Amino acid sequence: MKWTIRNRLFLLVWIIVGIYGIAIAFTIVNFRKNLTERARQVALSQLAEKASSARVIVQGDFEIARTLSETFTRTTSLETNVREQVVEAALTGAVAQSPRYLAPGSAWNSRPWTPPGQDPTAASAIPTTARVRR
Repeated sequence: MKWTIRNRLFLLVWIIVGIYGIAIAFTIVNFRKNLTERARQVALSQLAEKASSARVIVQGDFEIARTLSETFTRTTSLETNVREQVVEAALTGAVAQSPRYLAPGSAWNSRPWTPPGQDPTAASAIPTTARVRR
């Protein structure tokens, strides 16, 4: 094969295209690896954050459950009316501490629930079964 100028230019163009192709392919593969690693790190950090907040909520729930359990076991020796008052105060305190328990708390309390420090005759002291929380 004779190396004319046309053949030499053609070969040079193909070499340049090949070099650029390899460079572009390397860049794409490297970018994809970096992007995947960054996405993994973001997902793991968000997962750790959500797990931490869930852990705090669950620990609070367990603390309330332990407190109520201790209240129930320690009041067995008291008279019935005194025990009911103590248990009522403990359950009301649990609902006041965590408004998420307002709906379950209405199952054991048919009387109006009043937040601590409010007048029980106020308009906000409506039965918890009639309240809708969103």
